[in-house]
Amino acid sequence: SMPHVAELSRRYGDTAQLTVRSCFDAVCVGKVEGRYAHRLASRIGELRPLHSCAAGKAMLAFQPPEALDEIIRNATFEPVTAHTIVSPEALREELQEVRAKGYALNHEEAEIGVCGAGAPVLDRDGTAVAAISIAMPANRFHEHDGEDVGRATRNVALKISGMLGYVADSWSGGRRHV
Repeated sequence: SMPHVAELSRRYGDTAQLTVRSCFDAVCVGKVEGRYAHRLASRIGELRPLHSCAAGKAMLAFQPPEALDEIIRNATFEPVTAHTIVSPEALREELQEVRAKGYALNHEEAEIGVCGAGAPVLDRDGTAVAAISIAMPANRFHEHDGEDVGRATRNVALKISGMLGYVADSWSGGRRHV
């Protein structure tokens, strides 16, 4: 999967990550550094609350309903920045959009001045087992058009998902668990 993460990093020149879920957090398990001097400072093993980052929201959106309900019921929704989602209702609303698009966006929710996109890595049943994401300074994110970054991230994640047995002719919204 890391060659695909590297492909995403090369496309935009920014740091791309492979992330998995650990209880209520997203944990970085692999990353490819970007080429720019001003880039996301992240570490392998670093934890971020699921509700505050694009990778976390991408993984949450593609969990079975019972698992998602349990995660949301037990989450603390602590704000990381003034832009962080802080209520179960707001998170559920955003996750509907993530399911429809196949990617999540982060607009300075985990770190001021940093935006990004994340997309789920899906198993054969359409459940997220990981996510890939890319983060960049907000000005670069908007120059690239965040939605384009999201679509590119989704397309790379679908390549990895295909390696795990997920089959999709085109993006269908991954509605198997909605």
